[in-house]
Amino acid sequence: MHTQLALALLCFLPLTACGDDATGSEGEGSGGAGTGGSGSGLTSTSSGTTDAAWEAYCESLVAREEGCDPNNPPSPTLEECLGAEACFGNLVREEAREALRDCLVSRACDDSDDGCFAQVGAAQTPVAGQEAYITACSTKLDGCVGDFSDDYCTPGDLPLGVFPAELYTELTPCFEEACEDVGDCLDTALVATGAACGGEYGI
Repeated sequence: MHTQLALALLCFLPLTACGDDATGSEGEGSGGAGTGGSGSGLTSTSSGTTDAAWEAYCESLVAREEGCDPNNPPSPTLEECLGAEACFGNLVREEAREALRDCLVSRACDDSDDGCFAQVGAAQTPVAGQEAYITACSTKLDGCVGDFSDDYCTPGDLPLGVFPAELYTELTPCFEEACEDVGDCLDTALVATGAACGGEYGI
C-alpha cells in the first residue's frame, strides 16, 4: 500500500490504516516497503513466471503512479510489482484479487488505497477463520488493555475483509500468547507474508 505494507501493515502493523494519502508533489509512492519476516506457513515462493493478468495490473499501476506523480519514480517499480505476485496472493484472498486490482489502478490520484481495501473487503463473504479471528482478537484485547493495538481487531484498520483463510490460521494462535507478546506475534506473521518478495505486495 502506499503505506508500505510495513508501515501500513504497522499503521496496520504497528495490513493499513495510517492511510496512504495521495501521491503528489511530496513524492510519496504507493507501493510497499521492504520488510523482513519469517515464520509464516504460507507458501509465498514465486515460480518465476508471471500471470498475464498480474503483468497487466502492474503495468497499469505503474502508469497510474507515473501519471499522478510524474516528477518521482513509481513505487512500486514495474520490476518490484511483477516480483510481488505471490505475496499479493498471501495477503489477498483469490475471490477479492481482481476487484482490488481494478480499484487500485482506477482510483483518483488523491484517493488512498485504504478505500479500495475497505470497499472490496466489505463485499466479501467471510472466509473460514475470519469471524473466529475477530472474536479472539476482541476477547484478548479486552483482557490486555494497552498491550497491543486495537487496529488488529477492526476491519476499518486492518484489511480483514480480503485476508485469505490461511492467513487467519497464521494469526489467530497469537491470541494464546501472553498479552505483551501478542503484538509481536501478529507483526511477525503479517510481515512474513511479504518476506519472499522483499516486503513488496504490488500495491
